[in-house]
Amino acid sequence: MLDEKYIALIDDYLDGILSHKENEKLESELEENPELQDLLALIKLTRESIKMSGQKELVQKIHQEFTKDSDAEKNKEKITNFRISPWWLGIAASLTLFIIFGNFWVMTQTEDLFEDKYIAYNLPTMRSAEGHDDKISTLYRNDDFEEVIKNTNLDSDDTEALFLAGMAHFKLENYEESARYLKKIQQINETKTSDSTVFEDESDYYLFLANLKMNKLNEADYYFSRITSYSDHTYHGMIDIKDKLKFQILKLKNKN
Repeated sequence: MLDEKYIALIDDYLDGILSHKENEKLESELEENPELQDLLALIKLTRESIKMSGQKELVQKIHQEFTKDSDAEKNKEKITNFRISPWWLGIAASLTLFIIFGNFWVMTQTEDLFEDKYIAYNLPTMRSAEGHDDKISTLYRNDDFEEVIKNTNLDSDDTEALFLAGMAHFKLENYEESARYLKKIQQINETKTSDSTVFEDESDYYLFLANLKMNKLNEADYYFSRITSYSDHTYHGMIDIKDKLKFQILKLKNKN
């Protein structure tokens, strides 16, 4: 099975920004790996579809790439015919459906990816030894998000309060403010040892979503990479290869 890092690698390859050595290595792998060839063809198709404006042309392109018929061998110059391995079958089918929707799909990708990956943060029900909840936690648990924000200062070094205030802003769709509080947590964590940081993975995930929602794709990419690069990241399993391909498409759309 392919390592999922190849999506970004192929994107760089098609943009012509790989080093000569990296280029040669990838091309050597492409010659020997049918699955990698399928991925290259799929990403090429996606990039081309973004630049195409007509629905008819989109459908024709998909037909050329995915239809296998008796005339394929006779028309190799006109039709690129490649094998879709079982591993890619689900992705190819999903991507084909996405592309058929053309411009509408491209315009709604940010919203779709956000909605697909969004998980509401629910505070666990925990009580102190005295039998009462912390004030900020109680306000958050009661969905009193405005009061959570009013009772939390951005200058605070209380990471739990900062996180809940960040999530309160997130719930109220104040994504810019949410990002400020979540970034403050990461600034505090930078002064700590790795085993004493708190809400680091959570802040990564919601900073990715906040920046995605604000269409700040470069910043979103930074947190997306942190999540996907480390297998022990709490949210690593939330991102699959189709999500990675979706995000690459979003970045391509932003470039174009």
